[in-house]
Amino acid sequence: ALDIGEELGCPSIRLGALTWLAMVAVALGDGERAARLLAATAALRDALRIQIWRIMRPAYDHALGAVRGLLGDEAFEAAWREGATLRAEELVALAKQV
Repeated sequence: ALDIGEELGCPSIRLGALTWLAMVAVALGDGERAARLLAATAALRDALRIQIWRIMRPAYDHALGAVRGLLGDEAFEAAWREGATLRAEELVALAKQV
């Protein structure tokens, strides 16, 4: 989906795939990577003015709570700040490591 979204020039497909990969990182217990990915996708959604898909909202909200629980507030905030500054290439590379 990452590659297809890029090929088609469709940021919403790519953004959806990145968000799902962030949630997979949460499920795998990789809290720092998940927080960075969630922050980066949130920043990208804001920049593109694309809202999270309604169908994804419950899972997304659950993932945010779970990753904050995994890391604790301070570590979550630090990872979030770092993730929010990732460039698109860095975001995709990080997501492909999940």
